[in-house]
Amino acid sequence: MRKLFIVSILFFSVQACSDGYRESTVNADLIQKLNIEIVKGRLNNKDWVRTPEDIARYLFPHVTQDGERSQSYTIKKEVQSSSNCIITVTAEGLLDDEISGERHRLYFRNQEDEWSISNLTAEMKWVDR
Repeated sequence: MRKLFIVSILFFSVQACSDGYRESTVNADLIQKLNIEIVKGRLNNKDWVRTPEDIARYLFPHVTQDGERSQSYTIKKEVQSSSNCIITVTAEGLLDDEISGERHRLYFRNQEDEWSISNLTAEMKWVDR
């Protein structure tokens, strides 16, 4: 059983690195700012605060630095439980002269029918030089 676990970890590590993304640091203040934005949206009865997918779309829109659309933009939802889910937002294509892809994982928690972000990870795919 232990060997299977170690092999699984090695496979996951290789798979996670094979797509070219590297994890970047996310400042804890950013999570707080995003949650404040969600609260403001809720107070102003905005439609985008109703689902985790809509919140992710609003907070991480499909644009690049110069306003052009990236070549690929996907949102994927992984349900953890009735009150927790993970939304992965991936934008690929040349985003600027150094970054060719960006992936954010937003960890959502639902309390009393209100979604908030409990954690956030970011990964970047750098342009090969």
